[in-house]
Amino acid sequence: MERTLFEERLRRELAGNQWSQPHFARMMEVSQQTVTAWATGKWEPRMKQLAEMASLLNVSMEYLAGVVDERVTITDIKDVAERKARKRARS
Repeated sequence: MERTLFEERLRRELAGNQWSQPHFARMMEVSQQTVTAWATGKWEPRMKQLAEMASLLNVSMEYLAGVVDERVTITDIKDVAERKARKRARS
């Protein structure tokens, strides 16, 4: 069975943060079995869980879910929003 983009990206982001599945499970307040099920495609996270994952991993929900290919961090999104706000304030 082929992995989905979500499964691949979840695994990649956990590895990039050097977080084990048990550690991430504690952060998400779910069982390790739940994280394993997400990482293997057995289960899909609920929207609220996906949002929390993205926040913890500092990536956009769209990227994590496989909707967009560009890895955009939450920090990037905040920076763009701040620049736009400053530009509007000067106008």
